[in-house]
Order: sequence, then structure tokens, then C-alpha cells
Amino acid sequence: MQTFRLTLPEHPDHPGAEQWAELRAASTMRAGDAKALRKAIRLKTNSGGGWDKTFSMGDLDAKTDALLVRVIVNWSYEQHGLPLPAADPDSLDEIPIDAWEALKAAVEPHQEALDFRNRATATPPPSDGSSASRTISGAIESPDTSQTTTS
Repeated sequence: MQTFRLTLPEHPDHPGAEQWAELRAASTMRAGDAKALRKAIRLKTNSGGGWDKTFSMGDLDAKTDALLVRVIVNWSYEQHGLPLPAADPDSLDEIPIDAWEALKAAVEPHQEALDFRNRATATPPPSDGSSASRTISGAIESPDTSQTTTS
């Protein structure tokens, strides 16, 4: 597994001790990671069943913490009694705010790798020049025509 080490700001309770976290590389993100991020955000609905467009900064924090739980594979805070976030997500609440901000910035590429809006939605044409069909919501679309037929 590809990882990298991030040097974190000094912990005020442990001056002079090097603080660090080892994180998975953004290139190692998988479907389960994307699902965990989406589960961290709770959309609120109104009485009519529609989205009430309520948003909280806490939603962004929950999304960040959900990601940190999945990508931090080791850290120096275990020496100070804080288990890895995968073992106890509340550990993230106990680290200094400067360290949390550094971790938050470090996982921006991870969030971008998991953001479905950044992914291409169209299937690229086959590189061998052959024609192929693709199924979209129960319909078959031929790449050389604009006609769609149901199956």
C-alpha cells in the first residue's frame, strides 16, 4: 500500500516530540472510501419529501473525519494514548486543532479522487475502432446513431 508521512504541528502537551501521521496515498482510494464519505453527510428532507437545503459546516467536518478514519494508517499520537482513528474515531476530537487542520489539508487530493462530479460520465469509445453498445437505465444506445431502443 502506498503511504506518505505528514509532519504535524507540535502537540502543546508534548513539546519537543515530533508529531506525524502516515496516510494512504490518494491513488489508493476505493469504492468503499467514497461510500463512507457519502454516508457521513446527512441530507435533511422537508415534510413534502424534498431536500430542505439545510447545510452545516459540521457536515464538512463529518466528511473530513470519515475520510481521515479511512486513510490514517499510523500516527505518533498512539504514544500519547490516542488510538488510531480507525479504532476510535473520537481520537480525532482530541488532537490539537492545528494538527487537524494539517490533516484536513493533506486529504484534499483524496476527496478530489472520490468526488463523483470530477469523474467523466461518458464511456470512452473503444480504442480498437470497433463499435460497442452500452446500457443506460435499461436502454441500449448504439454509438453510431442517436436512436435509443428499450430492451
